[in-house]
Amino acid sequence: MRSALDNQSRRRPLWGVPIGVKDIFEVAGMTTSFGVPGLSQNVARDQAAVATLFEVAGGVMMGKTACTEFAYATPGPTRNPRNIAHTPGGSSSGSAAAVAAEMVPLSVGSQTAGSIIRPAAYCGVTGFKPTHGLVSTAGMLTFAPSLDTVGFFALSVSDIRIALSAAVNLSGATRQTDKHRRRFGLHLGGQQWTAASVAARQTLDNVAARIRDAGVEAVEIDLGAFEHCHELHATIMAYEASRALSWRRENMSERLSPQLMKLLDEGQELGGERYLAALRHADEARQRIDRMLGDLDCVITLSAPGVAPPTLSSTGDPVCNRIWTLLGTPCVHIPVASDTAGLPLGVQLVGARWHDIDLLNAALWLSTVVTEPRPSWFDTLLTATP
Repeated sequence: MRSALDNQSRRRPLWGVPIGVKDIFEVAGMTTSFGVPGLSQNVARDQAAVATLFEVAGGVMMGKTACTEFAYATPGPTRNPRNIAHTPGGSSSGSAAAVAAEMVPLSVGSQTAGSIIRPAAYCGVTGFKPTHGLVSTAGMLTFAPSLDTVGFFALSVSDIRIALSAAVNLSGATRQTDKHRRRFGLHLGGQQWTAASVAARQTLDNVAARIRDAGVEAVEIDLGAFEHCHELHATIMAYEASRALSWRRENMSERLSPQLMKLLDEGQELGGERYLAALRHADEARQRIDRMLGDLDCVITLSAPGVAPPTLSSTGDPVCNRIWTLLGTPCVHIPVASDTAGLPLGVQLVGARWHDIDLLNAALWLSTVVTEPRPSWFDTLLTATP
């Protein structure tokens, strides 16, 4: 009987997989500090939806991973495993670093600006931000609900696909398109390109060359019409954060960092008319990007302006991520190379909303073209376990 139960358990997609969880999610039996030293709730009796779904799929919640203060900007104690003098990024700093250091093969994070893709880039792991709203945020700190998105870190695209399937029960269905025809867009302009280092630009150029060498079309696209999304993102995030954290602002302002208080004060001063206008413009932009991405596998762009900066007082610049977070598109970071100091470089793939599996399929293909793909850690575990 026990043998039959064990065999049945092993058929679950995350059977025995250790998982780290960003410390803004409730996990039953653990406290939640929201990245604030000395601040912890009572031991949670409830649990975030994503943690529960991963447990149902066989995963094991190993513990909480450090994050920035209330998942905003002030860094926590985490350092970059590739070089401890450099930032791991944020706000999902501990989740990215834990996978990079191979403490866990899968971790849960969240993104409201660039909090998954940027730390994945800085730490050299695969990071995935699904379509906004695809993965439940129940049991997670609310910061800006129009932007907050649950996502994952892993060592390979294959493992991200398994994790997404466990979280939302996707079977792997794709758009009805010619699977033998691939067409990639290249985003080489805007604020992100202006801010990018020579090494980051060269990495993207090299990826484009490898795609074309493989006989696949890669065309430059103009996304200048979406540059205003940076401002829309700032308005929506400040307004919603000031409401979501209004109790914290009123009752524990002396414990909040000046950086967070500045954002909350700015949001409190914003008028509702400006906020509603930003929401309307954001919705229009989402419809436009859906049309633009309709005949592309994905857009390939920068994940971050360069390698992880040599600082522990900042988590880096989300300039390469804000637009896509506002637009709600799925995004995946793929590590590609390292600079002369051994710090990771990579690219971001952006797909059409609600076509997350298509994006991950494209990312899986691209990973075989630009780098030596890593096997699924989860499959290795299942094969190795007697």
